[in-house]
Amino acid sequence: MAAPIYTQQQIDRMLKIPKSVPYDAWENRFEGRQSTDELRDRFKARPIDETDLTEFTIEICRCSVRHEASFTLFGRLLEYPEHPICRYEIQLCRHRNLKWFPPRIVDPRMLHKHVYSERAIREGWPWDKCAEPIGQNRKNLSLEQAIGRLTPVFLENLKIEIHDSEVQDLFHQG
Repeated sequence: MAAPIYTQQQIDRMLKIPKSVPYDAWENRFEGRQSTDELRDRFKARPIDETDLTEFTIEICRCSVRHEASFTLFGRLLEYPEHPICRYEIQLCRHRNLKWFPPRIVDPRMLHKHVYSERAIREGWPWDKCAEPIGQNRKNLSLEQAIGRLTPVFLENLKIEIHDSEVQDLFHQG
């Protein structure tokens, strides 16, 4: 049985914190892992409450060859390592959830999200083993349409305000 980095309560708290992407985020961005068909950009976000010392990083990944995209939120509490805590995405492959997490299957090309699961980790699975469909899905979305649908859900659900126009544009590129 694996030991999780964060408890589910800590994750839930981080997800609920209102966050802000500052006006200079694009200037201070850093590249995520890059490949010939995949582009990743990372930038910092911070709690709107300046007394909250939680740290956040957002990663946007686009793979035009496979028509896949994802938005990942990383969180870090003081004295803990940074770790991905949720990912919103569209991907080509089918996703099989654990027996205790409905639905059992998330079909290919369906918009969905993964939220850090302490239970999955304790059972020996990765943090993102459980996927939840987002809204009414159409499987024939273009990459641009998928990003267009994922963006407002990601930003609203995770309480993220963007104050940098170049980062805002990045959320709408296919």
